[in-house]
Amino acid sequence: MELLDRLEQATEFAASWIAQVSEADWPADTPCTEWSVRQLANHLIGGTLLLSQVASGQRVEPMALAPSTTANTEYRGLSAVDSYRTATKHALSALGSPGALRRRWAMPLGPLPGSVLGNLLIFDAVVHGWDLSRALGRPAVLSDELVSHVDWFARGFVQASARGRIFGAPVAVAEGASSCDRLMGFLGRAV
Repeated sequence: MELLDRLEQATEFAASWIAQVSEADWPADTPCTEWSVRQLANHLIGGTLLLSQVASGQRVEPMALAPSTTANTEYRGLSAVDSYRTATKHALSALGSPGALRRRWAMPLGPLPGSVLGNLLIFDAVVHGWDLSRALGRPAVLSDELVSHVDWFARGFVQASARGRIFGAPVAVAEGASSCDRLMGFLGRAV
């Protein structure tokens, strides 16, 4: 499966969970212990929108991309799922342009290839889509192929220095746990 196909699959997974959020759910807690459902949705929408702007060649202020900033900036608009789908459409278009996945894009920590931007979006969509499913008390169903891809990316992306700041310490999972549960445990989520 190509990266853009994975991105489309991952963002549709996250969008399906955003679409299920009711007005009463917005203040609910999530597995991201610092964030409510509202903040998590804002982070997904804002992060996707801002990374699509980077991939379109626009300059984005470094603090705008900080997770705490995206979580606490209102990006939901009149319909959170429509706002997210619009942001993902822009991201898919920007990253689907000729050479975009190979080109190096200006990011706060230095230039990154478009393929890494795409993988960051896939990672966020899968992990935070799963977070939303847990916050709503419903099971998430992900393809093994998508989980395997995110696991591969996460193990190279999540550095020890980010533990405790962005990611929790790995959580032990039951023997025989699904690949998705093992991934979420690696990322510090209780499963």
